[in-house]
Amino acid sequence: MNKKAEVAERAALITATVKHEKTERIPIMSNAWNWKVYDAGFTLSEALYNQKKYTKVLKHYFDNYPADFMFETGSRNPFVYTQYLGSDKRYIIDDEKKIMNVVDESYLEPDEYDELINDPMKFIWEKFLPRKCPNLKQEKNGKVYIDSMYAYINWLNGYLGYGKTLAKNYGVPLLTDLYAPFYMMNGMEIMLDFMRGMRGLSVDLRRQPEKVKAAVEALDSIFEPKMEGYAGPHGHNPDAAFDGAMVFIATSMLSPKQFETFYLPWLNRTKDFAVEHDKTVMIFAEAENSRFYEFLKDLPEGHFAILAEQDDIFKTKKELPNLCVCGGMPVELLGKATPEECVDYAKKLIDELAVDGGYIYSEKKMMSYMTDCKSENLKAVTEFVHDFRI
Repeated sequence: MNKKAEVAERAALITATVKHEKTERIPIMSNAWNWKVYDAGFTLSEALYNQKKYTKVLKHYFDNYPADFMFETGSRNPFVYTQYLGSDKRYIIDDEKKIMNVVDESYLEPDEYDELINDPMKFIWEKFLPRKCPNLKQEKNGKVYIDSMYAYINWLNGYLGYGKTLAKNYGVPLLTDLYAPFYMMNGMEIMLDFMRGMRGLSVDLRRQPEKVKAAVEALDSIFEPKMEGYAGPHGHNPDAAFDGAMVFIATSMLSPKQFETFYLPWLNRTKDFAVEHDKTVMIFAEAENSRFYEFLKDLPEGHFAILAEQDDIFKTKKELPNLCVCGGMPVELLGKATPEECVDYAKKLIDELAVDGGYIYSEKKMMSYMTDCKSENLKAVTEFVHDFRI
């Protein structure tokens, strides 16, 4: 089988699984993040600032662990071009300790909400970007714009190259294509990650929730046209694992009532779009999310998969039969147990979750540290799931 056909076959396997169809085998999603850099023998500084080395990281991974797709393939930390803007300094990399931390910063003052709400694009260009990208404050910032733009183009070509490498060498599709109409963040996630930070937003949710709601709606208005104007074909894209993906991070600080206020309108629009155009969507839900199940029960069967990091996956499968569940393999087991113990747990996951379809095998949490996984354990369990036939 040629690699292009293999990409389409893997994408079809994933789509059939999301639609709860019985398949011959279980698809595998890799949840390896910084771990794969260390496993390939690089430091974070070497790989994240050098796309040729990051390509070697991806090739090393798929040479050793036969996953069907990977959630993170180089888009998370585009330091190759953000270094020119100075915005990469928000991340603190310690190559000696093999860790990376993110500084919790706010680029929106508590009394500036009305400015953001009334004209979000103006606020982004005049206040947000100069604050987040300190190099733009330089007197001769025209060179900064030019250098960063060339670097962005090179990074984008490199990212496209990652996809071509995975497809050409391994028959592996990307998570989504570059034109996915809904990818990663709604207005609430933008407020958390870019505008107010965790501390600021948590305070604002108590002191001025009406302003937060209006700001979320203003930010959503910028990105909504991308969804409405998506010109892709009806049905699933055969070159990607999913048509769209989203991350629940801000939900970690929300109550069910707040989820209904700040998240549900956007989630409902995504749901309507997915149904109308017959698309599939991956939800990567960080923290614990079972308190939101009453809302997730309304998502239509056959369109959504969810990886809920801190939820009991067996409970998730039982309470949300409308969703395809993903994950389940504890990194604590992969990092400390024997290959035999890991394979036994993988078999338990398949036996209990894949009986009627709707299960994608993956690690339960992001593999970020060296201690999250032993190479021999990952090889054993990935090969077992890949070869397992239902």
